[in-house]
Amino acid sequence: MSDIYVPIDFSDLKSVIPPGEDIIYSTLARGETPIGTTITGSKVKYVKYISHILMTPNGVAYTVPTKKPKKEPPVKRYTPWGEIHGIASAGKLGTGFSISLTLPFKLVREENFETKESFEKRSKEFVAKFRPLIIEKKEEWLRQNRNNPEIKKREIKMAEKVLAKMKSWENKRLAKEAKKK
Repeated sequence: MSDIYVPIDFSDLKSVIPPGEDIIYSTLARGETPIGTTITGSKVKYVKYISHILMTPNGVAYTVPTKKPKKEPPVKRYTPWGEIHGIASAGKLGTGFSISLTLPFKLVREENFETKESFEKRSKEFVAKFRPLIIEKKEEWLRQNRNNPEIKKREIKMAEKVLAKMKSWENKRLAKEAKKK
């Protein structure tokens, strides 16, 4: 499984990937994140941005803007699959994944490297390709951390809840696919 939709060296994001990891997916995604603690009433200030995304069999590398996005470069991060919140297709809203509840990413097309038709096809295949991987890695994370006293119980419960939701969505997707055949 190797899908490179923008060159791996499109940015210097590769520097945060652990040595020896194979890059299996390279794309761009639109991220949205709250910046700072500026809360006016019930509104939080969100920043939308484009990030280069590199995926390995064990995790995802991406960027996040700093608290002063116009003055400082984005921060490069690598998150293991077991800590990814979820992956979904939201119809017309697009396909993507969520590092946490407040850090979603939606796949975007880099028009110099991909046609609209191939992007639409890839977007439809993304969930089928990566949701099983997230399920597998979340199950592994839970096996390793369920009795770990350093991990808070609410983190374990959240991981179990997200895993159940991902499995439910995956079963629905598989049932829908089976009906088509």
